[in-house]
Amino acid sequence: MVIYMGLVKKTAKYKLLLLYSNFSVFLGISHVCAQIIPDRTLPTNSTVTETSNTSVINGGTQVGGNLFHSFERFDIPTNTEAIFNNPTSIQNILTRVTGTNTSQINGVISSFGGANLFLINPNGIIFGENARLNIGGSFVASSANSIKFADGSNFSTVTSPTTPLLTITAPIGLGFGNIPGAIAVQGSGHDLTVTRAVTTPLNRTNNKTGLQVSLGKTLGLIGGNIALNGGKLTAASGHVELGSVDSFSEVTINPSATGFSFGYGETKGFDDIELYSRSLVDVSGTNAGSIQVFARQVSINDGSILWIQNRGTQRAGNIDVSASDRLTLTGTTSDGKIGSSLVNETIQSGGSGDVNVTTQRLEIRQGSSITSKTFNLGTSGNININAGESIRVSDFSPIDTARTSNIIALTVSTGNAGDVSVNTKNLSLFDGSSVASFTQTGSGSSGGVFVKAENIEISGVAPQGDRSTISSSSLSSGNAGRVNIDTANLSVTNGGSISSSGFSSGSAGSVTINASDFVDVHGKSGETISEIRSAIRVFNSEPVRRLLGLPDIPQGKAGDVEINARSLNISDGARGSVENLGIGDGGTLRINSNLLMLKDKASITANTKSGVGGNILIQSQGIQMLDNSNITATAQGNAGNGGNISIDTSTLVAVGNSDISANAQNSSGGRVVINATGIFGTQFRPFLTPESDITASSAAGANGVVDINSFYFDSNLVIVELPETVRQISEEITTGCKASDQNKFIITGRGGLPEDPTTVLRGETIWSDLRIPNRISLENKKPANSLPENKKPISIPDTSLNIVEANGWITDAQGRINLIVQTNPKMLIPDWRSNSSCSSFHHNSHDS
Repeated sequence: MVIYMGLVKKTAKYKLLLLYSNFSVFLGISHVCAQIIPDRTLPTNSTVTETSNTSVINGGTQVGGNLFHSFERFDIPTNTEAIFNNPTSIQNILTRVTGTNTSQINGVISSFGGANLFLINPNGIIFGENARLNIGGSFVASSANSIKFADGSNFSTVTSPTTPLLTITAPIGLGFGNIPGAIAVQGSGHDLTVTRAVTTPLNRTNNKTGLQVSLGKTLGLIGGNIALNGGKLTAASGHVELGSVDSFSEVTINPSATGFSFGYGETKGFDDIELYSRSLVDVSGTNAGSIQVFARQVSINDGSILWIQNRGTQRAGNIDVSASDRLTLTGTTSDGKIGSSLVNETIQSGGSGDVNVTTQRLEIRQGSSITSKTFNLGTSGNININAGESIRVSDFSPIDTARTSNIIALTVSTGNAGDVSVNTKNLSLFDGSSVASFTQTGSGSSGGVFVKAENIEISGVAPQGDRSTISSSSLSSGNAGRVNIDTANLSVTNGGSISSSGFSSGSAGSVTINASDFVDVHGKSGETISEIRSAIRVFNSEPVRRLLGLPDIPQGKAGDVEINARSLNISDGARGSVENLGIGDGGTLRINSNLLMLKDKASITANTKSGVGGNILIQSQGIQMLDNSNITATAQGNAGNGGNISIDTSTLVAVGNSDISANAQNSSGGRVVINATGIFGTQFRPFLTPESDITASSAAGANGVVDINSFYFDSNLVIVELPETVRQISEEITTGCKASDQNKFIITGRGGLPEDPTTVLRGETIWSDLRIPNRISLENKKPANSLPENKKPISIPDTSLNIVEANGWITDAQGRINLIVQTNPKMLIPDWRSNSSCSSFHHNSHDS
């Protein structure tokens, strides 16, 4: 049986750790001592005393509060224990392995007092399923070559003939050689349980297995590639460090309240970390601790979790993950109840910490999540994600399709939910995934959601109906937070949404979108339309309302929506809206866009059920409304008047029964004000018709006001559909004409290229004299009475003014050329046809 197959490595760069069946036999022997062999390289060497299944380690070189041990081999089989018999005054036990073998540990490592234990083996370290720690201080296992100290000395695994200089100063760093060995932790996986996914806290029933340090201490694994295959790392109210570094790197060590903290400023590069088969990193407890992960690629799979649960009154620490290339969270446990996750939560008055992710690419798939949650008075922490290249959240769990992938800050009590901040180049949300902050029960408010990305795509709905979304929401008396999006291009399609919503007495937040290029909202999935909204809404399902404790009629206030874009396109039934389906008033929807296009039953709405209709304010260079599209601010109930619509644009085109209306059901109609250079295809009407209308009417109350200011008004515009397939002009022009027998291509026209002045004119050439005839004086253009009588031009009969086009010429005896008109040009053949050039003509003319 192979216990550990390691990580997939690149050739020649990484070491593979392979444990074959002989190692499994080694781990399974029940009556054998640990195979710990001192190397006798210290001033005072280590000694090992074996009794039954225990190996007691004595000796070593003590310098101040540091105790140094050096071994050729350090292995602990199953059911055995290695005890460091150190004085209780020792602060740090520093242990190195100078041989060439990987350390294989499947038993117990013990020490006395509160000493910290450092174990370095550049060949790698494997912790089996039965490996345990029984030490009072922190534990650091590393494949480093050396431990560095404050006075500049090193405790190195590369020994020399001379006696090493050992120091009393504290360790300050780890130095790595070429191709650091891998570190692996085996285990049976966590046994966490959860009542309901996301909305209930995790519960751990057995925390006695796996590697575990004392309360408030540090557990660190720092080496080459690191793999947890069902392994469990526990540092209650302490700190867990996972660092995977490349060759010749240095990692700094600093003292902290929980033992040690680590820095990677001198790191040459990073290797990979993988957690799979329900692996667990847990620093939960009273005044919960912190987790830090540094690697090139971090993969968290099969329901594996980085988990902090605060059970105290002080704020918990953070989860910090830095992956220079990629962080991937994929899959769930075999029952589908727990997804691969980063979870920072609180169940007491102390707040939960933040979750911070820094990487180039983040992928969250198949029901995985990043969450910050509060289930009590404490405020949940913030989620901060910076991904230089991309973030993709997609794919519901194949085991439980109700479990979607998400990034969520949540409150289920009186504590407020934290903010969610996402910064990347490309953000993609598919298959019902979400980036959200929301409150489910209690008085706590949800946090804000802040997204900055060059390109954003939100698309699709999960099988159970969850839509892909960027949102904040409140299912209680707490208010929903605001949603701010800064982008170049935003696409919301196939049932996706951007929203802030309230479903109880809490108010909805605002939604603000700033897009330097375009916003495209179109399409639907089933009956779920794509939309951008701030709304007070009602769950249609009464059983769901009862389950969540929601009122039949919500009382919160609707928020506002503002969209700033170069181009805004809403089509295929999609919608931009502010609405209140409870007893409150509608919000305000502001649009600033060079081009606004509504097509195919698209709508911009500010509607209410009982309160006053909302406001719609649009500023645009051009607005096009086609095919049953609408801009409406309507009050449907008995108490509220219709809303207000204000439109400022250069051109407004509305055809195909596309309406602009501020109507009311039983109260007064609203107000519509349109300022436009030109309005085409629509006009004011007192009520809605099958045509395109501008109305502010009421079914039972007084009509509203429509104020239209336009230089040009044409209500008869008809839009002609152009063919969808446009033929390229290059397809209509041939690159050449192939000639065959008796083919001709003749174009006859006046003008053309001028004749060559050095050759004779062809006899059939048509002469067009554009000069003013000499006999017509320019003075004729002046009034006759303005000249003296003797200066007046001679009157010429009208017939003399008739100019006939010459069609031939002759030369007289003196060589002068005279233009003539021939009734039959072919009868006269000029005697100049034999001349070979025009130079002779010029010469003869000069002689004359």
